[in-house]
Amino acid sequence: MITRRDAPKTCTTPLVIDAAELEQGGVQWLAWDGARFERRPAKTGVNRPWRAVPQ
Repeated sequence: MITRRDAPKTCTTPLVIDAAELEQGGVQWLAWDGARFERRPAKTGVNRPWRAVPQ
């Protein structure tokens, strides 16, 4: 499940990217390896000038 809102607590999908995950880890992208999706950060390094600082 991918949502910019909070995922329901009852969600049982193996992969959840929701508001809390985005706030903690920033923008992410999914890479297909032929068998499954692997989650990767879109921007690495937290000290980049364009990265928003968590509040």
